[in-house]
Order: sequence, then C-alpha cells, then structure tokens
Amino acid sequence: LLSILALLCLTVSGAWAQDPDWLRAGDVWDYEDNTLTVNSNPEDAYAYNNEIVHVDISDAVTSIGDYAFEGCEGLTSVTIGNSVTSIGEGAFNECSGLTSITIPNSVTSIGMSAFGYCSGLTSMVVASGNTTYDSRESCNAIIEKASNTLIFGCKNTIIPTSVTSIGDWAFYGCTGMTSITIPNSVTSIGNYAFRSCSGLTSITIPNSVTSIGMSAFQSCSGLTSITIPNNVTSIGGYAFQFCSGLTSVTIGNSVTSIGMYAFQSCSKLETVTLNSNPTIGAAAFQASATVTMNLTANAAGGAYWMTFYNQNYDFEADANTQVFKAALTGTELELTELTTDQTVTKNNAVILKSTASPIVMTLTSTASSNDFSSNSLLGVSAAAGKTSDGTMFVLNKGSQGVGFYKLASGKTIGLGKAYLTTAASAREFFLFDEATGIEMPTVEDVNADAVVYDLQGRRVVNPTKGLYIVNGKKVFINK
Repeated sequence: LLSILALLCLTVSGAWAQDPDWLRAGDVWDYEDNTLTVNSNPEDAYAYNNEIVHVDISDAVTSIGDYAFEGCEGLTSVTIGNSVTSIGEGAFNECSGLTSITIPNSVTSIGMSAFGYCSGLTSMVVASGNTTYDSRESCNAIIEKASNTLIFGCKNTIIPTSVTSIGDWAFYGCTGMTSITIPNSVTSIGNYAFRSCSGLTSITIPNSVTSIGMSAFQSCSGLTSITIPNNVTSIGGYAFQFCSGLTSVTIGNSVTSIGMYAFQSCSKLETVTLNSNPTIGAAAFQASATVTMNLTANAAGGAYWMTFYNQNYDFEADANTQVFKAALTGTELELTELTTDQTVTKNNAVILKSTASPIVMTLTSTASSNDFSSNSLLGVSAAAGKTSDGTMFVLNKGSQGVGFYKLASGKTIGLGKAYLTTAASAREFFLFDEATGIEMPTVEDVNADAVVYDLQGRRVVNPTKGLYIVNGKKVFINK
C-alpha cells in the first residue's frame, strides 16, 4: 500500500515522472501545456513527437541540428534563443501546424528545407540587427542579404523588388499558397523552389528570369498553363514533372536546354510549343503531348532557308518544307532532297527550304526511311554553340546568293544549326541553286575546249566571274 501511494505521489507531483523517454538531461517537458524547454543542442531526438505544441529553445543552445523537429505536426509555436547561430537542414520540416517563426539576430546559417512543408506558416520575421538575413520590411520571407536571395517564404510572402533570386527549396511544400508575384528583379528560380505547392493555380515568370532549376515546380498540380519567357536559357530536369493539371506550355526562343523528365507525368498536357531548338533530355515530355518547334528561317530567292539538327529526338518538317542532305567533294557541293518522308532523325544535320516561315517541326516517334548516308553536314550540339577555327562554312545569303560561306575564326554558330568544314581555303564560299550542285572553278580551271554559255543561251568564249552553263552543267566561275 505504501509503495502504491508513493508511486501516485510521484505521478502527480513530479514532472519528471511524466517526461517522455526521448528527453535528455537538462531539458524540461511541461506536460500540462505540452511545452518543451530545450537546454542542450538538439539533433533529431524530438522528431515525430506530435505531442509537442510549444518549443522554447533556451539561450544555452547554440545550434539546432538537422531534422531536429521534423514531423512535429502538432507544433504551433517556437521561441529560438538568442545564442542560436545555426538551424540545420530540415530542422522544422513538415511542421505543418507552425504558423509563425522569428529568426533571432544571432543566426548566421540556415540549412536547406529547414521550414519545408510548413504549410501553415503565415509569418516569417528576422530580428533587426541580424547581419546575414533580413525580412525586408515584413515581407514574410527570409532573405540572405549578401546575395539578395529569398531562401524561405510562406503563403503570405510578398517578394520584394530587391530580391534577385529565389533559392533552393524556398517555398517547398507551401500547399496553402494560391498565387505569387515574382518581380522583374529576379533572374533565377532555384531547385525545388516551388515543389509541391499544390494550391498554386497560376504564376507569371517575368522576362528577367534566365534559368529555372531542377524540380522547381514539380508536383504543382494546380497549374493549368505556363509560359516560359524569352530570356530563359535553361529548364532543369523534373522542373514541371507531376503537374497533373497542366494542359499547355509555351517556351521562349532563348531556351538551349530542357532537362530530363521536365514535363513528364503531366497527364493532361496536350500541347508544348517551342520557339527554339534546344537540347532535350530523356523523356522530357508527356508522351501524349504534341510538341512543336516554330523556327524562324531566312528569306532568300523566293524561299526560306535554314539548317537543322537535333541530337536526341526525331522531328518531322511541315508540309511546306523540303529536307536536303549535302555531300561535299572538294569544292563541289551536291544537295539531295530526302523525299521518302519529312522526318529528320536524331543526330542528322540537314538543310530546310520552305515556302513559309516559321518552319514548324513536330516531335515524332514514327520511324523514317530516309537515307542520311553521304551527308557532309555536321550539327551543333553544345548549348554555347560551335566556334569557328577558320575551316567552317555556314548557310547564309551573301554576295553570290544563298550558300555556305566561310565563318571567320572566333565567330560562333548556334545550337541546333549545321555547318560544313573544309581546309580548301582558296574557295570563299559554296554556292548552290535549290537542289542543283554548282561547281566553282576559276577561269583558269575551265578547259579551253569547254562549251560555255551564259544563262541567256549565248556562247561565251572568254568567261569572266559569274554563272554559266559549262558542258551542260551550271557552274559559277569564281575569278
């Protein structure tokens, strides 16, 4: 009986008798209001303890370890002591009940996803005097001062115009956010920046943005359409994967790379419009989507001309367009039209001639029967383009018409284009007329017995520079 009474006394009067087994020496658990007072540097000892409602991190603590309070869904408020200098990776990840956080001026380091999936957060404040972070006049965000990078935000965040980049994991799991305005000051959107913001129904990416990081909008299932502006050059892998509400995508004319799975598993995606010819990663698009390129061609001689090359995918030219390969022998260029079908298979460079511009190329999975052998055209696969060493010839409209003209050393031809290469420096260009190869001899090269006519059918004894019919073949005499 005495032992039973002693146990009851300990139970009701001694807080330590109610302490969970995850408490460490020096920490105090007040079981009446579910408050944890932390007096030693917490690592991950408190993870998944949903009975915690309040956490008071005392001034004895200097760091909060990685994933220290991850998954404490019942946690509604945190007081961080003035001696804490670092908050670890994922420290408060998935604390969905947390509504506000104040970062004291002592904190100089915050790990990635420290507040990820804190979907209830409405207020993020940095105490005045912090030399590393601030919250820019109560914008409800944590901003790294040195880089002007927004590293954490919440559903009430207003991004200041002083911010130049949105950091990795910045709004990760912010399911309550429905819309946000990105100012024109922002130039990059980081990896995972808006991942799993399932409530986000629309977003406008400003023209100032040049890069979109890996998984930046992954699982944003509320998005229905997206426009990538013309200044964006790269879209990271998985960037819009699992955006199940997405129906259309328009991508600007400066994109040089689209990462793997970027628009994969977007089950409702119907159309993707590209306005450039970028490198495209594996399984970048939902298989059911129609992917087209609108490519601007140059007008010359009553037609529109351009070269085309894609390293990883097959594209079919529109009905207005002819497709040619080119065989270079010495200084003679012979074009052959590929007429079996309009498909340009991956890793084959071609010339396109069209009656209209833009030329529309459509991603296809239908096999081609075209013969691409004996093709001297080379394609550019590097995002930065191909720089000439003085032996490169590129398609252009020059003084002698449409042809392949020498590209000066140090000049660059862009991604997705094609070129010829030769060390025959005596020839300044290769000229062709539609699908007919034109030789380019000098006056001295023309045999004395050759029968030469001008284009009006008149016999010429001493030809000079220009176009002639020599022994029944069209020839451009260079000099």
